[in-house]
Amino acid sequence: MKARFNIDGKQLEVIAINYHADEMSSVTIVDESGNYLTYYDKEYGSYVESALKVELKKSIEFPEVQETIDNKINNLIHHLDEMYEIESGLLTDLAIDAMEDNAGLPFAEVSLLNSQKEYKLMQQRVFGILDTIEGVKAFQEGWFSRPQQMKEGEIKNG
Repeated sequence: MKARFNIDGKQLEVIAINYHADEMSSVTIVDESGNYLTYYDKEYGSYVESALKVELKKSIEFPEVQETIDNKINNLIHHLDEMYEIESGLLTDLAIDAMEDNAGLPFAEVSLLNSQKEYKLMQQRVFGILDTIEGVKAFQEGWFSRPQQMKEGEIKNG
């Protein structure tokens, strides 16, 4: 799992990442000339007198980890889409069965009420699956990080 360090539009090889109090404090990289440089985090490296300070959280990428996360999210969305199709079909079948089967039964109203309760529960399940799909897709597209960005003024007319 190789990390990449992005600085000034360049992606450089990461040699070491140092942590302090569960936060990245510095990263050592190799530049184009083969020189080893250490960049410190602006917040956690404030005690170091160095001109090489950046926001490490925004500058470091872990492409293999991100690819694994993206694959798992896509698999989850695919699974949820399949569940939605199946459950929607069951919901439709339940509605059709309730309307067709109850006509000839004694106390048809009671049977219809029970079918209606079952339909409502199944409908809530289908709506829940649909809401989950929308939530996962919104997360994948980055919508959950946008309110914070809007507070910081990064997104205009959003």
